[in-house]
Amino acid sequence: MNTTASAPTTEPKTYSTFRFVDYKVYQESKKWFQEVSSLKGILESSTDLWYQLKNNITSVVMNIAAASTKLPLEARNYLGGSITAANKAVACLDMACDLQAISLDEFKTLSEGYKGIIIQLKSFIKALGARKESEAEQSAA
Repeated sequence: MNTTASAPTTEPKTYSTFRFVDYKVYQESKKWFQEVSSLKGILESSTDLWYQLKNNITSVVMNIAAASTKLPLEARNYLGGSITAANKAVACLDMACDLQAISLDEFKTLSEGYKGIIIQLKSFIKALGARKESEAEQSAA
């Protein structure tokens, strides 16, 4: 058994089978997942919003991964699920701000991050040959 620790590699992950790992929107969604996850202690102790928030920020990431294995029509549905989850996550953050569990600045930073993810997801859907956007999706932009 080797007990010496090896130095962490700075080489980027590249997977031919798991191509979603290289998607920019996947990387961004993981970044914001980590940012929001840092609020766990604050939100978990003061509100029940943490459980909804946790489920939605996880869903954003997981739906992107699932979309990578699907044909375009199904992929658009999964990516749309990511958009829905991102909107629900921002709603949770807004409510947490209203309850003063997070600051207005934290809310603005996190919601802007998810806005960027939504924009990327819409571009991804469009690149897959998207259907006409619903009025709700158009107004969210």
